[in-house]
Amino acid sequence: MMYVDLNPIRANMCDDLTSSDFTSIQERIKCYQTAKRKEQTQHQPRSLIPFGLSQDKNAIAFSAADYFALADWSGRAIHPNKSGFIDGDTPKLIHELGLSQDEWLETIRNFRRQYGNFAGSKESLKRCANSHHDCWYKGVG
Repeated sequence: MMYVDLNPIRANMCDDLTSSDFTSIQERIKCYQTAKRKEQTQHQPRSLIPFGLSQDKNAIAFSAADYFALADWSGRAIHPNKSGFIDGDTPKLIHELGLSQDEWLETIRNFRRQYGNFAGSKESLKRCANSHHDCWYKGVG
């Protein structure tokens, strides 16, 4: 998957993963950006196998944030037999997407203290509670 996602960069057809046309990572990035802009909890394309837990046989045992970081890091590696790479001056993808590793790790460590069954912004938790016919979720306040 990573090989295919990096092909347009290695072929020097684009400069970064967001402009890497016809790749699954571009579709995942666009879906993540749209969900974030709309404050939605679903941020994975329905047309692709989702990232998920290792116990889920219908998911890739990896987080989307980790895959984005790994793809970005791999794309920056200069390969002697390839003409393209992500320039070192290009902002890292996780920063462009607003993913903070420290905040994410803190959320995971204290998940049950901050949230109940769902996590997200106040608005997305309200929408989720409403869609499940609940009045509130822990974490909404």
